[in-house]
Amino acid sequence: MRYGWRFPVNSENGEKEAFNSHGIEHFQKNSYSHLVRETIQNSLDAKDEDKDKVVVEYKPRIIKTNDIPDVENLRRVFETCANEKVMQDKARSFFRNGLDILSADKINTMLISDYNTTGLLGVETNSDNWRDLTSTDGGSYKPDGSGGSFGIGKNAPFALSHLHTIFYSTLTSEINENRGMMGVSKLSSHMNSNKEETRGVGYYRNLNDNKSPFKDLENTLSLFQRSKPGTDILILGVREIDNWKDTMVKEVLQNYFITILNKKLEVMIDDIKINDKTIAKLMKEMQEKDPKFSGADYYEAYNNQSENCRRKKAEIGDLGHLEISIFLDNSPNRKVLMARDQGMTVKYLSHFPAGIYFTGVMTAKGKKLNELLRLSEPPTHDDWNVDYYRGGEFKKAKVKKVIKKINKIIRDFVSELNKENEKDSIDIEGVGDLLGTDSEEKLKTTDVEMDENYTGNIVEVKIAERKSGKSFRRIVNRKGTHTKKPKIHPLPRESKRKKKKQDSSKKTRSTSKKRQAKIERIRTLGDFSKGSYKVKIFPSTNGVARLSINQIGENNRKYSHAITNIIDSETGQAIYFEKGVTEDIKFRADKMKEVEIQMENNYLSRLEVIVHEN
Repeated sequence: MRYGWRFPVNSENGEKEAFNSHGIEHFQKNSYSHLVRETIQNSLDAKDEDKDKVVVEYKPRIIKTNDIPDVENLRRVFETCANEKVMQDKARSFFRNGLDILSADKINTMLISDYNTTGLLGVETNSDNWRDLTSTDGGSYKPDGSGGSFGIGKNAPFALSHLHTIFYSTLTSEINENRGMMGVSKLSSHMNSNKEETRGVGYYRNLNDNKSPFKDLENTLSLFQRSKPGTDILILGVREIDNWKDTMVKEVLQNYFITILNKKLEVMIDDIKINDKTIAKLMKEMQEKDPKFSGADYYEAYNNQSENCRRKKAEIGDLGHLEISIFLDNSPNRKVLMARDQGMTVKYLSHFPAGIYFTGVMTAKGKKLNELLRLSEPPTHDDWNVDYYRGGEFKKAKVKKVIKKINKIIRDFVSELNKENEKDSIDIEGVGDLLGTDSEEKLKTTDVEMDENYTGNIVEVKIAERKSGKSFRRIVNRKGTHTKKPKIHPLPRESKRKKKKQDSSKKTRSTSKKRQAKIERIRTLGDFSKGSYKVKIFPSTNGVARLSINQIGENNRKYSHAITNIIDSETGQAIYFEKGVTEDIKFRADKMKEVEIQMENNYLSRLEVIVHEN
């Protein structure tokens, strides 16, 4: 038999396939994230029911370019495409870059391997899973309850390849253990050596029947020689990014921690093992490396067994039920992660009314409910919407009703917890849902005084619009005490009293000329028995901002005279403040700033922290 690369002829003058016509663009942005989500889901769908858990490994490999099967022919195709007379600049750049990669001595690849799976059934007859993964565009042969539905998730590995080229290899769990390997390259239509226009997708396979996979795996790349059932995917010309390993680890933790905790999945990212025994440590490490990483919060909400974690089971008719965990803490997430029974994170429910601070997790249970939700997802599997619903046994009206009911059940549960907490939680009128939303609305401060008898326990954070005024400097000695009292520029309400007309020549340097830091996220922790708080501020840009800090009473009055000290945790130096308002604090982009606040009392009080920014 002869094997090699062949791009089928575009018979009967069919439509020409352009460079960007294969669905790969869905996964170009955040390609490593999509790779993790899609490939793990495919492996979970192929789980061998006789095995306890699926194992998926991601291993970077550098191989000799000449070891790629029939690489000379593949190189000629790239050269032909690069020399096409009519072609978009983006496509021409892709083919020229690909030609350079294929002309080098060595090439970067990534090998993805799964174990305790059935392998790709149908490899012997070119049918079922094998055919749908390797040769069908947009098709999906998956049983009910499987993770995917559109069938284009298979394009995620192509998005990580500078060549849009990968190899599949499988060993099945069938009695005769069928084997097979096939290459797939998604390029564009071009003229072959016979001056015939081809299709845009080419295959490395049997040239005699143009469909059978390569089966003599002992005489090909050693990477494809395996003794246990499963599937390998080799991505050629991998797109490299900084910290790719951490990026993939975070995606596994964020999207599959439920499946891992339930001991249904183990993942290896190069030399990093992620399973039910290592996940807690890895969550902590990733959160320390990247303060924006929220996976640890949802992990805690799902796994926490304390009285602060409230749970609810809610039936969805005869379709199944929901399992909801709401962890009451000081986290600003105020979102509920939503997942199907397979465990992959699908979406987040947010924009809750003001009240308790929490992090939540909801898992859908039941075969029919999961099937309905699966068919309501877009190709990227990050939403549930009736507009995406295709086929299935349910009418669209019912699908819409079920999705709406799921959202209502979660919101009602959070509302119930809010009511329970009303005695200890009083919201300032007009604050609204400031945390855990995507809103960038800026709020202005209001004049409220403090009732000293208040004993609430909620920490509140607001981001306020920064108004320009006179700047001042922090002047401290080594012990952290102030040697000179600086002049404080007025709060927004005070600046309004300034005369509108001023002699610009007499103005001192204004804070409006300083670069204002943009604050993306704030977290607060309080040790009420000691009257101390820690405020963690996460800026997204360099610059300065001020904090306004008050204790809040049950009649919404606030006061600041109880503050005794404000300390920069990193330097240990005191930050000057007056009437609860600090001097300008410097922030560095993407570097968390922690501030310690000391109170003269140990009331279980609500703390208002307002960040003044532009």
